[in-house]
Amino acid sequence: ALPLRRDRYFLTLLVLLAAFVGWRAQYLDIPFYWDEAWVYAPAVKAMEANGVSILPDAIAPSLSRGHPLLFHALAGLWATIFGTTAMSLHAFALTIAALLVLAVFIVGRTVASSEVALGAAAFVLTHEGFLAQSGLLLPELLLALFSVLALHQFLLRKTLGYAVFS
Repeated sequence: ALPLRRDRYFLTLLVLLAAFVGWRAQYLDIPFYWDEAWVYAPAVKAMEANGVSILPDAIAPSLSRGHPLLFHALAGLWATIFGTTAMSLHAFALTIAALLVLAVFIVGRTVASSEVALGAAAFVLTHEGFLAQSGLLLPELLLALFSVLALHQFLLRKTLGYAVFS
């Protein structure tokens, strides 16, 4: 569960996240780059056009390149609602990044304390790999988010939640 509004560590996290999202939002309209341009963006656009599915035949193998289609399906669902522009799909990636930071905070608090949780979340927010990928349409941060959520469910001994996120 999320902390109470009076939790100064959680409020600090929200301020840090708001500053991060505000800073990162100015770059959402940049064109797709590298793997985004020739792998993930075309695959997500095809997923949105063909209908969202995680079945192997949802998009052409040349677009999925053998990757499991959960990332494509979630991004395709987002694109169905918000469109397939670079700004929209980068906003999807930024949303995943913000959720990852929030999940790191929650796990840090579960494992240790609010101080540790805030430190861990701040570390993630300032990590160069995270900063580089936080606004790019790539599956790595979604994989990290689900891994952190699976760890959280494992620590809480919630087998179903662990299985779903794993």
